[in-house]
Amino acid sequence: MQQGRYRSRTREVRLRSALSPAVILMLLVCWSASYSRTYPVGGSQIPFLNLVQQPNAEIRTLEVGTPIKREADGNVVHLYRVSVVAGQYLRVVVDQQGLDVKVTLFGPDGQQIMQADGPSGANGPEPLSAIAESAGEYRIEVRLPDKKPPAGAYVINLEALRSPIE
Repeated sequence: MQQGRYRSRTREVRLRSALSPAVILMLLVCWSASYSRTYPVGGSQIPFLNLVQQPNAEIRTLEVGTPIKREADGNVVHLYRVSVVAGQYLRVVVDQQGLDVKVTLFGPDGQQIMQADGPSGANGPEPLSAIAESAGEYRIEVRLPDKKPPAGAYVINLEALRSPIE
């Protein structure tokens, strides 16, 4: 009789160990799906964190020569927009002031165009330059390291929005 109990437990342990990788895979898929979604913003699709998890998320408009200073505020992503005509040269510089950020430029179709995350660490510029292939609203995403980044700030500045030959 004890031998029967031992066999049942062996089967139970084997069943548990066989389900573990499947359960882990299912949890990973569910977790990644909830954090990396695509949301429509102003007519284009941009991948970023769920806005429900970031109630203070807003999209600010950048204008040439008007820098915007932002402190680490608990939001992991700060979003900006720029209206661009096809063929225009666009230059955005993010000056890091004690806060290491990653800067990404998205086109009007929501596709990532380029990303800046240089070796300068938490201080210094993160520049982005591009010539617009199509007209529309381009997005700049400034991603902070996490929800509780160290005290610091950055200044984002649209330095140029002009013909590329000027």
